[in-house]
Amino acid sequence: MEPGTRVFDTEDDDPDPAIVVRAPDDKTIADWTYEKDGEEVSTADENPNYPEDAQLVNVTFEEYLKQRWPEWTDAAPATLWTKVQDREIPVYGFPESRLGYVEPPATLESAIAQLAESVDAVEWRPAEQHLHIETLGETFTIAPDGTVSGEGRYADRLEEIVADPTDESTYKYQP
Repeated sequence: MEPGTRVFDTEDDDPDPAIVVRAPDDKTIADWTYEKDGEEVSTADENPNYPEDAQLVNVTFEEYLKQRWPEWTDAAPATLWTKVQDREIPVYGFPESRLGYVEPPATLESAIAQLAESVDAVEWRPAEQHLHIETLGETFTIAPDGTVSGEGRYADRLEEIVADPTDESTYKYQP
């Protein structure tokens, strides 16, 4: 997950949208500590169903940003971490796999644009965390990591689009 990405807590029944402010490659949920009830705890302590070496993602909630830094949307995503700290806006640590994308991840944006021109329906489904595609009477899904699910003659084409959405098609229909 990249800074600036809108996410939500998949374990919250009524989640508030949050913004990723950093996802340091060298930090895990065991590394993020804070004080709770007078004791130091880690994100790993608060998330026992996740491995301690799970990727740490730091977020702040959109509501905090709107209240304390209304012009935050003008900032470059790479500067969010520093600017949020400068303004003393609360930041929370989450295991990456606990967070869901509110909108499709940036890695799928080009594919979505290309698919919109050639399929019957394409939509991001946040609750399922996949791109839902309907075409030629068949249904497919694409996960944020690019994994295509579904059987049929269009599955190969979807894999090709996800792998390189700007490339000229080499897919040939095989009846």
